[in-house]
Amino acid sequence: MPKKSTKSKSKRTTLKQKYKVIRKVKEHHKKKRKEENRLKRLGIKKKGPKDPGIPSTLPFRDELMKEIEYEHEKKEKKETERLEAKKQRRAENKRIVKEMIDNGQPAPSLEQLRALADRKEQNYEEKKEAKIAEELEREDYDQDSSRRAYYKEFVKVVELSDVVIQVLDARDPLACRSPEVERFVRRMNPDKRMILLLNKIDLVPKENVMAWLKYFREELPAVAFKCATSGSGNKLGARNANFKSSGNALGGADSLGAETLLEMLKNYARNKNMKTAITVGIVGFPNVGKSSLINSLKRSRTAAAVGNTPGMTKVLKEIKLDKNVKLIDSPGVVFASELGESAGAAALRNCVKVERIEDPIAPVHEITRRCPPEQLMVMYKTGRFSDVDDFLRQVARLQGKLKKGGIPDLKAAARVVLTDWNNGRIPYFTSPPAREEHKEHAAAEIVGGWSEEFDADKVFAAEQSTVIAGLPEEGADDVDFMAVQTLGNGIIEAHDLSEEEEDDDEDDDDTMEGVEPVKLKRERDDSQAGRTQRALAAAEAAAAARQSSARQKVLYGNEGQYNPNAARASKKRARREAKAKEEAAEDDSGSDFDWES
Repeated sequence: MPKKSTKSKSKRTTLKQKYKVIRKVKEHHKKKRKEENRLKRLGIKKKGPKDPGIPSTLPFRDELMKEIEYEHEKKEKKETERLEAKKQRRAENKRIVKEMIDNGQPAPSLEQLRALADRKEQNYEEKKEAKIAEELEREDYDQDSSRRAYYKEFVKVVELSDVVIQVLDARDPLACRSPEVERFVRRMNPDKRMILLLNKIDLVPKENVMAWLKYFREELPAVAFKCATSGSGNKLGARNANFKSSGNALGGADSLGAETLLEMLKNYARNKNMKTAITVGIVGFPNVGKSSLINSLKRSRTAAAVGNTPGMTKVLKEIKLDKNVKLIDSPGVVFASELGESAGAAALRNCVKVERIEDPIAPVHEITRRCPPEQLMVMYKTGRFSDVDDFLRQVARLQGKLKKGGIPDLKAAARVVLTDWNNGRIPYFTSPPAREEHKEHAAAEIVGGWSEEFDADKVFAAEQSTVIAGLPEEGADDVDFMAVQTLGNGIIEAHDLSEEEEDDDEDDDDTMEGVEPVKLKRERDDSQAGRTQRALAAAEAAAAARQSSARQKVLYGNEGQYNPNAARASKKRARREAKAKEEAAEDDSGSDFDWES
């Protein structure tokens, strides 16, 4: 039997031994550093660990060795060609100088050499600029492709929706409202209703919210809303507040206006005798709160991806609120800054990331032009400034945005101010414009059309006591709101939508049955100039479609040849027919939701 060890298994030791080990380790490290410094002074480089190479048992070792050898030879060949070209250039220069001396010509002077160097530098700069321009063109092409993809998603949302909600920023609603989107919805289906949702009402005074609601309700139904902010847990709250509790909701994490919106949708579905769930599409500019609206209605933080940067939503997403309501989230429709709008005003719509703006000083110039300078001085604790550069220099010094030598970084300071503008740290609001008399008469006729469908009088009366009454008034709560000018209506590149749809319909044979084509609905426009322009666009689209059809015949005209475009179109038609059969079966099942409560 083996003898047991008498040594203890404990790791404990005396303090003397402990500090002795610490001292020895410290001395060892010190000795090692001294040796490294000595070798460094002498210029002796210590050899690193030896490369063990590729193990002989590695699978496909021979192929890997050949690939490494090929790359090594390729690199050596490239370096050899570079050195040979350099050697030839030197020999050519020497030959030219020798010929000049033999012919009795004077050697090139310093001025000639300087001119030659300048010419070479200019050629290098031209090549560099051409390369940058090529990269920018590629980036513009990628951006245009993403815009077209977003447009297609937007068209799908409008087609699938019974009611379209356009989300607006309450601080500047006209800047987020797009008449092109509204006209496009009416062209798709004149009976399709649109609701304007005034989001972020907690960032503006109560009087301003009431003025905008009155202005918009002369044309379309409008609802005031405040999205739920992130708190603890995965649930978001919603409050059907009265006058006393709505003020607390403004400063809290609960949403406001959800009951009003759902009541309007419920009334519309009941008055239209809908037997299936109502589908609601959410559209609007980037970063106005479309996904946050869905999360607030769903009372969930994970229903739709949200963030403080524009462009979080890339594709449409269906969210089932309950058995009666289905929501569709959509990507933000991008505006066209080239259609007569300054770059500074375009960036203030918060449609692009602040980090991607090449010239952030232009938007800040727009801010200093629109906002009272005294309030900006109080907010950023600056002195009086003469122009935007002076203002940004002071902000850069106060915020610590400095370059080498203490030079203020104007672009970094401009991004700070622009971020504060987009995040609501600069409290501002805009006032609705005055409406002309002939438009007031037309608006009165429009209101009568949708008021009965939504039971607007009853719903808006309840909204006044539950939502509007608790909003902060101007000058209250120590919030110094700035009254600024509006940026005007947002511009959408909607002219690309119709052309894209016509091309897709001709190439893929992808026209929906039972839906009137957009081309026929354009005839309802009363403007002769608009009809002429659209006729020209339709003729161009038809010519492009005929050219595409001829190209398809040339490429896939042989008998028995596989045509991927035709196969894709047939799959789409089969899916649509299957979906139509399923919907017809559901309608015949007798299912009817109880919306009478």
